[in-house]
Amino acid sequence: RAGVIPASWIAHAMVEPWLTSEDGKKKAPRELAVRTSATEAIFGNDRSAFAYELDESDAASAAVRALGIQTDPQVSEMVEQLALIRDNQELVDERVLMLRYGAIAGNCRKREPAPDDMVGDLSMRKLRARFGIQPNKAGLVWAIGKWLPPSSVFLGAPLFGNRRAFVSGGSAAERLWRALRITPPSVNDCLDVLNELAVDTPDEH
Repeated sequence: RAGVIPASWIAHAMVEPWLTSEDGKKKAPRELAVRTSATEAIFGNDRSAFAYELDESDAASAAVRALGIQTDPQVSEMVEQLALIRDNQELVDERVLMLRYGAIAGNCRKREPAPDDMVGDLSMRKLRARFGIQPNKAGLVWAIGKWLPPSSVFLGAPLFGNRRAFVSGGSAAERLWRALRITPPSVNDCLDVLNELAVDTPDEH
């Protein structure tokens, strides 16, 4: 039938090395990705991962997706990847996590999104829920060697050492942190830490 590509042809085309990577090697389509800001966040600047013949304008092509070429991952997919890393108790590679946080942040179009605003394919309400809304349960923010919910993390320089968790305010993920309502510590937060220090410091008199 005219206009219909046989599934057998697609299956064959996916595995044959007929495309070229940016470093000049012939590769099968399913071994390559389209270079976009989101895929760069996942693969970095690894020229062997990107198809030389394709650019960002091809990312939405149905044919590109059908051939198994990786395009912009959905936000829900990246969130699921974070959850798998956490739940599998894998050795955490912070660089890999920051690439994913940065890619999700790239989908945050507003600095302070409303609950029903979309972040990629997830509403902000669902994204906040996936990252964790219960302070006594593990979330998807990796800080001070722990998986924490956003409510247990501050934004900015680690003023309190290991007494509180912080995420960087100057990173590619900052828009995500702010969308998740991670904020710098307040005066009351500072007073809480000072009180802890006072309790923990032995009385010399």
